[in-house]
Amino acid sequence: MVTTLATVAWLDQVFSAQGIAYWIFGGFAVDFHLGEETRAHDDVDVAVLRADFARAAASLVAEGWTRHPNQDEGYATFERAGARVDLAPVARDDPNWHAGALGDDVRELNGVRARVVTRLALVADKSELRDNEATRAKDAADLRKLTQSR
Repeated sequence: MVTTLATVAWLDQVFSAQGIAYWIFGGFAVDFHLGEETRAHDDVDVAVLRADFARAAASLVAEGWTRHPNQDEGYATFERAGARVDLAPVARDDPNWHAGALGDDVRELNGVRARVVTRLALVADKSELRDNEATRAKDAADLRKLTQSR
């Protein structure tokens, strides 16, 4: 399964039209901060405020996305036409997120604009050691790119 930049563009359009604050994090956020697509992505990681979570999830379902049961309570996974979105409910002062992560950063990548977590938050997230070896390898590569580029 490959999720493309078109999914990010669609999310920005739908959530912005509905007044849902969102922030792209994870691999796509790395790409937006670097200004280039660095690798293929399995999903788009999207944070929304807890108060907007139900509305964001309903918007995805109304547009034909299928919600899947998750093992991790922190996310809801949606799939449509080979694309996947992991939707995370957050609070601006969430202790599990880097302070200031949910700022006003808007970046552009190949003509697509999106709200993204701050670069500092992304570096902090990519610096955490994950249990999954493949995820650790992706995070290490992303972290190298983020810290070598400005």
